[in-house]
Amino acid sequence: MLQLRNGRYATAALLGLILALLASTPATAADCEFRLGFKTLRDLIGHETVGECLENEHYNAIGDSNQHTTGGLLAWRKADNWTAFTDGYRTWINGPNGLAQRLNTKRFEWEADYAEIMGQAAEPALTRDALRNAEYVTPWSQNERVRLQDGAFSRKLEIGREVWQLRDPIAFGDLDNDGIDDAAVVLTYNGGGSGTFFNLLAVLNENGEPVQVSSTELGDRVRLNALEIGAGVITVRMVAHGPNDAACCPTQDTTATFRLNGNALELLSEVPAGLLTRIARPRVDPTQIDSGLAVAFQRMRNSGIDEIDVLYDWFVASGARAQFGPMDGGMSRFNPSSKLITIDEEHRTESPEALAHTLIWPLASLYANSERGGFPQSWDECITDRIAGHAAQARWWLSIYSSGGKQNPTQLEQWANNNLADYLDRSLENWVRSSDHYRQQCAEFGEPPPLPTPATAPSLTLPWDTTPEDELGSYLERRGF
Repeated sequence: MLQLRNGRYATAALLGLILALLASTPATAADCEFRLGFKTLRDLIGHETVGECLENEHYNAIGDSNQHTTGGLLAWRKADNWTAFTDGYRTWINGPNGLAQRLNTKRFEWEADYAEIMGQAAEPALTRDALRNAEYVTPWSQNERVRLQDGAFSRKLEIGREVWQLRDPIAFGDLDNDGIDDAAVVLTYNGGGSGTFFNLLAVLNENGEPVQVSSTELGDRVRLNALEIGAGVITVRMVAHGPNDAACCPTQDTTATFRLNGNALELLSEVPAGLLTRIARPRVDPTQIDSGLAVAFQRMRNSGIDEIDVLYDWFVASGARAQFGPMDGGMSRFNPSSKLITIDEEHRTESPEALAHTLIWPLASLYANSERGGFPQSWDECITDRIAGHAAQARWWLSIYSSGGKQNPTQLEQWANNNLADYLDRSLENWVRSSDHYRQQCAEFGEPPPLPTPATAPSLTLPWDTTPEDELGSYLERRGF
């Protein structure tokens, strides 16, 4: 009797009959299917990775079986009775310890050709020095790779400087279940503004060389306390932002766990649930935006403010676009038909926080149009949209810089400071309603109401010669003072 990989037994004669039938009836993509061990493995790995079948399973001359798919090749090897799938770079194996993943160039110790392929030679270990001088790519650099030197990289901008820095601690452990220690590191980025963005990177050991395969954000100005790897799971302990914390000052002790799933870092848990859970949303497609706005949108994605989350998510889902361009006046404009936002080209070198502030107003107007299914239906509805946009900007600025606003501001940042001040002293709505600019904009949707006549202060002539001093208070009260 011969044990097949599905755990059943068949006679040699029956196996020969199966092989003969498979050899004589080649399948086409139209009538192929996944069966037995290959079907089980596809379900374990995921249909998205394995893809659809291009043929039925078939056996070769030495008794191994294969099945090509749109994602790669399913295989069963007679020599050690395992079922595997490869995408040409990595191999997933349903082996003695369940589903495991390795590079095609590696072997597990329980594989029949381990000694032949690996030569029993130990894989060179990753070192702290190698990680501090490695090449990394971050979401802030639009897929541009930067090579650190002694843990840092920086370069001058037209205004300010951007800095990447590798933070301690560094964690070592097996991330891809190949028996070799990999690493998890935290890389921070500062683009010249107040924000310092923390990113967790998964780094695999490729013959002693660090190779980054994935990254995910941890937040802005968090405090990293511990970083560990155990049983393939990365644990991050940090002080993150609670629901009422300003961007400068996180207070919430947080523990988050991740694992490498294919080439993506998957968030397993966040206790208590907070920013990481909230930002598990799609990124902006780089083709939707000018590359100079990438960090601003990244900043919005990580804001932790409900209304900013809504605007960001709508932008991603709606297919709206944003770019820099020449302006005849104002800081931004939007085209409701094409959903195109244009920011004044002169602001290209502004901080990500200031650019995000500038984007919020047109985003709020486009979102309002989308929610009601078209343009405003009255002057008052139009002006209400403008007020809501400025209020959202103010709440964004308040969350970053508190009530004092940005210190040593640029001209654009000073405008944001002024907007915040109007919001805090409750004069924002009156300013928008009386602005010639907005009254003209909204006149397209209805006749604007007349401006209120400024109140004239009552005149007062004190009757010093006729009113005793002890009656002055009652006299002023009668006159409306």
